[in-house]
Amino acid sequence: MQWFENWFDTHYYKILYQHRNDEEAQFFIRNLLKFIPLNSEEWILDLACGRGRYAKFIHHLGYKVYGLDLSKKSIIEAKKFENSHLQFEVQDMRNFYLPQKFQLILSLFTSFGYFENIDDNLLVLKNVYEHLLPNGYFVLDFLHSDWVLKHLVPHETKLLNNIHFEIHKYIENQKIVKKILITEGTQFYTFYEKVSLFTPKDLQEMLEKTGFKIINQFGDYELQPLNSESSRIILWVQKV
Repeated sequence: MQWFENWFDTHYYKILYQHRNDEEAQFFIRNLLKFIPLNSEEWILDLACGRGRYAKFIHHLGYKVYGLDLSKKSIIEAKKFENSHLQFEVQDMRNFYLPQKFQLILSLFTSFGYFENIDDNLLVLKNVYEHLLPNGYFVLDFLHSDWVLKHLVPHETKLLNNIHFEIHKYIENQKIVKKILITEGTQFYTFYEKVSLFTPKDLQEMLEKTGFKIINQFGDYELQPLNSESSRIILWVQKV
């Protein structure tokens, strides 16, 4: 079993990341959706949507949204908010299938590069390509490896909801690894997060190999141009 197949389904994941800045994320989404020409009658796909908080926000902005995630528990939570224009389903991004096509597919907040087999990332991109309408758009928002290496915090501890989290971060096999040690009462657990340290060039080459044309590249959620000091790699590409 790969790390993401159990970690995202635990309540510890939600507790550890409860501090995530929704305001910043919504600011990014507002900027992005204003920037990309879209038709409110066509659907948007949020790939690896988690519990649906960003799919719900995009829907709030007036769009039809479909969310996919591998985590059954996350989708159960997201489905509480379903309606005719907001739908959720459990599927694996490597082999998902939906009968409809989308004008825009989003991979937000580093929901890519999780796999031990690097070719699985190409399977994701191929699936994205096949599920887009002609001339449809894909946005890939990924960590910037240079920024991560410069700001890496090797060790930290957190006490959240009376649960002790000890977090170790290190580089192994061209991946950033986060080892998460959890103590709750007399119970002890260990989980991992592992994300490939793809460079902008790596991602551009994979996207172009799949058949995408790069429209623009951004380096942060304000949509400033991508450079070596950027904290993010945000690639806006088009199906050709």
